[in-house]
Amino acid sequence: MTREGDLVVDPFADSLTTAVASEKLGRSWLVTECMWKYVMGGSTRFAEDSRAGLRLSPDFLRAVA
Repeated sequence: MTREGDLVVDPFADSLTTAVASEKLGRSWLVTECMWKYVMGGSTRFAEDSRAGLRLSPDFLRAVA
């Protein structure tokens, strides 16, 4: 269980479900993924989740490049 502001770590990010949920719940997050297709699919999903007002930072985009 985590509290608002806690750091959530997901070493197998896949489609960034953990990152999106963490952002919605006010948690910081750190995710890794070694398969490029999942990184790109997840980053597109994250960027398009307008209901939560989520946006990718330039730092995130540099990290996946």
